[in-house]
Amino acid sequence: MSRSNTKKVVFFTPHADDIEFGSPFMCIKSLKLGYDVTEVLMTNCQYGTERKEFRGERLEKIRKREMENVAKIYKKHTKNQLKIIYAGFIDGHLPLNQKALNYVINLIKEIKPDIVFAPDPVYAIDYHFDHLNTGRLVYFALKRLNSDVMPKRIFFYYSFKSNISIRCRFKDLKIVIEALSQHKSQVSPLKSKFLYFSRKIYQINKYFKYGGFSERFRELKMVDGKPKTDQKINTIKDSMLYSIYYKLINYPYDWYFPTPEELGLQEKVKLL
Repeated sequence: MSRSNTKKVVFFTPHADDIEFGSPFMCIKSLKLGYDVTEVLMTNCQYGTERKEFRGERLEKIRKREMENVAKIYKKHTKNQLKIIYAGFIDGHLPLNQKALNYVINLIKEIKPDIVFAPDPVYAIDYHFDHLNTGRLVYFALKRLNSDVMPKRIFFYYSFKSNISIRCRFKDLKIVIEALSQHKSQVSPLKSKFLYFSRKIYQINKYFKYGGFSERFRELKMVDGKPKTDQKINTIKDSMLYSIYYKLINYPYDWYFPTPEELGLQEKVKLL
């Protein structure tokens, strides 16, 4: 990525901490390069806790405050403001329907990003319903866009079929962990220390494997100005990886009860 103050980068994320887990170095790098960086938070994060008394609007307010603290950390270290857009869909119930698709299409048309990041909707390492639908909505939206608003490059994170490495700075790891630590409702101090250590080992391994510190992504290929249709998971290797990651991600879906109706929650989506 070359330095330019006019480039626009959009990160689509299902939950408030997914950029810090999935693509933190590229977010930091984009901000340091002076790009116009926007994070689109697709859900309001009302259910991500085992403590039943916190579920609903109480947790939504907590996680929104945590997200704002993350933006402050990034600004402190990059001198650039991360913009946050709250899409307003209910946590655990992000729909794959025309309303949600139109929201993503209109948002991309309005911002006209040069680069888009989103969770991998096909070769995923995280099969949470919201993660898959965030990626699917972005993918199907891109399929419907005209060339004049089509992003130049699209990268999928949380992917087991990555095809590109983008250089990052090892010392930015401290910023990553500082930002991740702001999500106190999700990441304990002990977990933060463990993540700092494990990510250090992970990056050192990449250095020896790829000749530099980097984040890995699956770049969506373009054909005649349109996203190439993804192939189905049909190889033995991909089928095995799909099976492994699908079984590893054993989300306790009872977190999503009571229902949004019982909690009095409604979508807060403002159609563009």
